[in-house]
Amino acid sequence: MTRPRIHVNASTCIAASLLLLAPLGCAKPGVDASSPMPQSFALEMYRRGPNQQHTYFVLKPNGDLSFAGGRAAVGRTDRRVGRLKDEQRQQLWDIVRSQGVTTAPDRAFVKPKAYLYNVTIEGDGWSRSFQSVDNDCPGLESLHTALMKLHAERAYDVLKF
Repeated sequence: MTRPRIHVNASTCIAASLLLLAPLGCAKPGVDASSPMPQSFALEMYRRGPNQQHTYFVLKPNGDLSFAGGRAAVGRTDRRVGRLKDEQRQQLWDIVRSQGVTTAPDRAFVKPKAYLYNVTIEGDGWSRSFQSVDNDCPGLESLHTALMKLHAERAYDVLKF
């Protein structure tokens, strides 16, 4: 039995490469330190830390903030904690734009030493999803800290005396 011959040329290789690499990173939005906050600014952040510490945040364009921790974060079963004010959303956007979060390198195949981040950021017609590890993008730690603070203010507001 003879096998059929497969003809491969340069354009076939280039097309196949582009198809394989497309899911690894989205087009970087034109965001710089002076970019205003998009009306539809939204984000999703999952972080796995040492000792299997997991957190998951979702910020919707309307300002609704949701959170999950531990097993709920692994399963992405977040619960709404409240709606952020425009100033609070602006605070998060300031971190995103000023600390290079939208241009952070995608480390999809790098094993983290301590922290693994899965992040999606969206705004006015663009979206960027990527994975980062450890301190590759210091802005992610700042963003996570700000989200934790906002979550705590909303979730534990009833405990204030």
